[in-house]
Amino acid sequence: MLFLNICTAWTNISVSIPALWDTIEIMFPRHKSFDKVLDKWLQRARGRPLHISLEGAVDADVAACIWQYSTSLRRLDISFEALPKYDKPHDLLGGNMPQAPLPCLQTLYIYGIFDVFCSWDPVLELLGLSPNLVDLSLRNTSFSDGDYVDKDLVLPNLRELEYTGSSLDGGTLSWLSARISKLSSFRQPF
Repeated sequence: MLFLNICTAWTNISVSIPALWDTIEIMFPRHKSFDKVLDKWLQRARGRPLHISLEGAVDADVAACIWQYSTSLRRLDISFEALPKYDKPHDLLGGNMPQAPLPCLQTLYIYGIFDVFCSWDPVLELLGLSPNLVDLSLRNTSFSDGDYVDKDLVLPNLRELEYTGSSLDGGTLSWLSARISKLSSFRQPF
């Protein structure tokens, strides 16, 4: 964005280079009309694989804007602050889930600032929309037991799985391993 403020020549150069626009970190809350700025930003990437980082409570307008580019999304990082452990589970995207597949998504990182109690549902929904996911990292997250047992999910391309959190029981590990055929690395630091 700095180049846009130097002069017209630098503006033209920076706008014409899609690689300058394929990565963005968004911290919430944002200004009401930020989704319009974001849309312009993502348009300038011109279909390049996108890396988007979301930090905080994602609002519906920004999520809707991001999902318009779902076919270009290669990496998605979602981070959030801790909620009380026994509060209701945290919904990662505030119910603002993509309505279309994420065919290019290869890397999904979900992490809390501290150990956060999450619902499996939005995570499983994202995984179900991401058939080409290769790397999944769930850091400082804990999930409620049993939320996942009736979910029909297969992750045929997942090779890297990292989990750090206070609760990943044997049943969850067994359920996950039955859905991952090509896993080459599982990390669970103590």
